[in-house]
Amino acid sequence: MTPPPPAPPPSKPSKPPEPKVEAPPPRDPRAEARTAVESVLRRYEAAWEALDFNALARVWDMSDPRGVRSNMEDFREYAMDVTVQNIDIASDTRHATAVCRITHRFRGAVSGLQTQVRTSTFSFEKRGENWIITGLR
Repeated sequence: MTPPPPAPPPSKPSKPPEPKVEAPPPRDPRAEARTAVESVLRRYEAAWEALDFNALARVWDMSDPRGVRSNMEDFREYAMDVTVQNIDIASDTRHATAVCRITHRFRGAVSGLQTQVRTSTFSFEKRGENWIITGLR
């Protein structure tokens, strides 16, 4: 009688399947631009409320910085509420406009508390990785 054939070597444990890694959602440059523009508007608002000219200059390429600084120095207190009505991102996603309703509440050095409400249109440009206000009307 012949001995039985040797047992096959033990099989290697099977490897569990690799978990599926989902690709991140595709970038939406328009949504990213809109978020950046909204952030610039919040920083613009905060700079005015703090009466911080340097912070304002970081978000706004002013055509008359001396005039803006002089106006800012005339205020004792300043509150601003910027309500975005519309943001339009250009097809190049490097330019944008925003129409906003702005409520200004301020007290000057010699005047009492005043409130002004107006609709303004901001122009924006992406410079490098940063967005900046390039126009205001």
